[in-house]
Amino acid sequence: MPRGWDPIIARARDLVNAFTTRFGRAPTLRRLHYELVSDQFARVYGYVNTQADYKRLSELTAVGRRAGVFPDLDETVRWWSREQGFANADALREHIREICKVDRMRGQAVTIAVVVEKAGSRGFLHDWFDAYSVYITALAGFTSQTIVDNLKRFQRAHRKPMIVLYAGDHDASGEDIDRDFQDRCGVEGIEVRRVALLPGHVQQYNLPVSPFDKVDSRAQAFINRHGGLWQVELDALDPDDLRTLFEAEFNKLWDFDAYQAQLDREPELLKEVLGDDA
Repeated sequence: MPRGWDPIIARARDLVNAFTTRFGRAPTLRRLHYELVSDQFARVYGYVNTQADYKRLSELTAVGRRAGVFPDLDETVRWWSREQGFANADALREHIREICKVDRMRGQAVTIAVVVEKAGSRGFLHDWFDAYSVYITALAGFTSQTIVDNLKRFQRAHRKPMIVLYAGDHDASGEDIDRDFQDRCGVEGIEVRRVALLPGHVQQYNLPVSPFDKVDSRAQAFINRHGGLWQVELDALDPDDLRTLFEAEFNKLWDFDAYQAQLDREPELLKEVLGDDA
């Protein structure tokens, strides 16, 4: 009996709206796929964790978006941008109040960077960590030399050790990305710590496991370590769980008294910029 995609897409619409309400941003298509994989109703309707279902989901949600009957999804690769302008001086002053920050990482014993493998989770890092003035990026797989060189420059500029908190996929390639990242950064002054996904997280969070069907020279080493070959994507982890894992490690490093001292400087900075209008 053929599956009816209408109830699957209707359920997908509900999940997008619920996700957007919960996190203040829409899911990516890949994250929506895993929302459906983990949803009991979508599974009853016949949605499964396969590339074929993912592609069909992409096709049908695009049809719905063109027709104006399916909500927006997040786009992490392609986007529009426009330089901000201000209608009047009051609008400019309000913008200054919103962005007025000192370097909130000043006074910390270490420089901190928070990093994910894929851009689909980068927006959440900004939501959770922008307030601390830490460095944020997505590697997009095995990272570029530009990212590595910039990170080294940041570390040298701060003249203190740098800790990189990293989260990526649990598969033959994904397990090796942070190792490669650490090797290319060098061992002096920069330490990469994997926050997720760790092997135990797959069972702990009941994450969907997919076949690992890529040709990869690292596959045998993965089999030797874990007794099999599979792929578990970071996008399958609930963002609240990912936040908990990041913050547990971040809080071990962060000096909140030094942070508060920086926050206390900001009203004076704003007054210096805006005067009596602060």
